[in-house]
Amino acid sequence: MKTELLPDTFALSVFEKLFDTNPIPCTLSLEGLAATFQQFRDVPDKTALGLWSPTVYHPGQSRGKKGVASVTMLAFDFDDGTSIQTARQAFSKWWHVGHTSWSHDPAHHRFRVILPLRRAIAAGDWPLCWAAALRLWDHLTPGVKTGPDTKCKDAARIFYLPAKRAEIERFAWVNTMQLSLDLTPGPPGGRWWDEVRESIRPKPLPVTIRDRVCFVDAQSELQNRLARDPAMRERWADEVGAKVSDGWAMGAPCPRCARRS
Repeated sequence: MKTELLPDTFALSVFEKLFDTNPIPCTLSLEGLAATFQQFRDVPDKTALGLWSPTVYHPGQSRGKKGVASVTMLAFDFDDGTSIQTARQAFSKWWHVGHTSWSHDPAHHRFRVILPLRRAIAAGDWPLCWAAALRLWDHLTPGVKTGPDTKCKDAARIFYLPAKRAEIERFAWVNTMQLSLDLTPGPPGGRWWDEVRESIRPKPLPVTIRDRVCFVDAQSELQNRLARDPAMRERWADEVGAKVSDGWAMGAPCPRCARRS
C-alpha cells in the first residue's frame, strides 16, 4: 500500500432517505469531510437521517452496483467489540475521520472509520480492493480477533450520517496526518496483490452425483446453499432487482404486477 499526499477534494453521493434511489453527487474538501462526519444530527430515530455513499455514479444511473463508476473512500464499520483506540492506532499513519454510530454504547463500541483514497477505484476493481483493505487491517492489528464488518463490501454501500441518541455519549475524531491510503491494484507478479487475487477467486463447489433428483430435494439443497453463502444471496437479490441495504434485500418488483415491495 502506498502513502501519498491527499487530493484537494473528494466526490461522494448523497441520498435523502433510505429508500431513495437517485444519487445526489457531492464534492467536499478535506475540511468539509471532517466537518460533515463530526457533526451529530439530532433526530428521533435513524430513519430520519440522510445517507451517503463514497461513490461516483455514471450519469443518469440509479442506486445500485450496476450504476457505480468508482469508489473514492474506504468506509469501515465496526460493531463486533473492536475498540475505537484499536482502530485509531491501526490507521494512525493516514488521514481519516471517525465517528460513533447510532447503536454505539460505551461498553460496546460501534463506530465508523472513513479513509479518503489517493485515487478513486473503478467499480469493477472494488471487490479486489476491499479484500486488500481487510488484509491490510489484519496486517496492522496482529493478534486482534475483531475487525470491520465484512458485509459492508459492495461498491454501492450506503451509510447513515452521524446522529445523536438520547443519553448515549457521542464521539468523533480526525487524524490530521497528510498521507492518504492508495488501494490502486498492483500488477500481477507482486506477492501482496497476487495473494489477494487468489483469496477472492471463486472456489469450485463439490459435485454430488445422484441417480435421480426430486424437486423437494433440489429445493431443500438450494435453500441450504443460500443460507450458507452470503455472496449467493447477494447475487440473487441483484438479479431480481432488489436493493441491498444493511444486509437486507428490499424493493424487489413483484413478478405479477411489477410493484416494488
